[in-house]
Amino acid sequence: MESRLASLARIQRERARVLPKGFDNFTDYLASRDFTNFLSGPGGVRPLLNTSTAGDLVRFVLAPPDPANPNSVIRVIEFGVPVSLINLNAFTSTTSVDAALAALNSLRPDPSQGEIEQLIPVGNSQYHGVTLELRHGHVSAKNGAGFSFRAVYTLSFLKDDGIVNTSDALVAADFRREFTRSLLDRRHRFAFSGTFDLPKVLGQLRLSTVLRLASGAPFNLGLGGADRNLDDVGNDRPIFNGDLSLLKWREPGEPFDASILNQFALPTIGQTGNLPRNAGLGPGQFIFDLNIAREFKINERVRLRPTVEIDNVLNATVFSFGSEFIDFQCFRTDLNSGRSSGLHRFISGSHAHDAPAPNSGSACVWISEQPRSVPPASAGGIRKPQRQSELRA
Repeated sequence: MESRLASLARIQRERARVLPKGFDNFTDYLASRDFTNFLSGPGGVRPLLNTSTAGDLVRFVLAPPDPANPNSVIRVIEFGVPVSLINLNAFTSTTSVDAALAALNSLRPDPSQGEIEQLIPVGNSQYHGVTLELRHGHVSAKNGAGFSFRAVYTLSFLKDDGIVNTSDALVAADFRREFTRSLLDRRHRFAFSGTFDLPKVLGQLRLSTVLRLASGAPFNLGLGGADRNLDDVGNDRPIFNGDLSLLKWREPGEPFDASILNQFALPTIGQTGNLPRNAGLGPGQFIFDLNIAREFKINERVRLRPTVEIDNVLNATVFSFGSEFIDFQCFRTDLNSGRSSGLHRFISGSHAHDAPAPNSGSACVWISEQPRSVPPASAGGIRKPQRQSELRA
């Protein structure tokens, strides 16, 4: 039995925006007043929304002024003053987020300076596990046959509040909220390695095998780098009002319960989603490798041993690191449902180019899978998966 505790580095943000007293979130603050957006001078720029149709005032609203175009900025005239109306529930437009961030800049301790990120030793990782091992030394028969093996089973629990040293909390400095199953956590692991010598009549070949089995690991559902809570970090997660146990992977072609999609929503700009970190459960792991060798004696001092190595003999799909980060990218917009929230379209994620065009009957979460034989991508590179798996009901 083994237990480990580790203290890791995490990001702490300085000079961040400070929410004024009396407001529950930045949404309430933005919707409470109009913000000036005057030109800095003839031919100058506007501080919040710098477009040719921008008004002298910016007003943030919670319902789209034009329901047919919920992402658009609408210009109206009030008492002779042009006002730009920006929807805080826009779902694909970055204009609303950029304008909101600019409007909140005055809430920094020093508006002339941006945010500073510092690494501090506040991260936590906890591992608890028990390992059972069975092994048998090499034995051989007169006909040349023989074998040896080692089998290991591990039951483990791994929790952390971030996967790398630059991990940032969804809510600034609240790493306790992030503490959950690690992306590397697989509850059950089994490994078998053995060496089997075939008898002389079968060519005296030596077969060396490695079999690795593991239960499913978590995956994280994000918004593709969107900064909906306006904290300058694009690690936001959606709102989910259903049963977390439903967030499981599925094979393409399996029946899908589309009602799960209705339980997701995009956080209003200025607010934080409630979906926990690493909430999904991915597939198990199966890896079988084989080594075939034959030794030839040339003389007393020289021997020749040709070897054939076959990795992933059964060509099973093996997930590479990075596939655990899943971004919603194809929620359709249902403008005729009569519901104010609708089925919001999520911002395109990092795997959007790998996924086929979705439709109303298919899932919108895709997990990229790479065969183990493919080398890691270089910096900035992208590997195309052999096949894709989807969120399962």
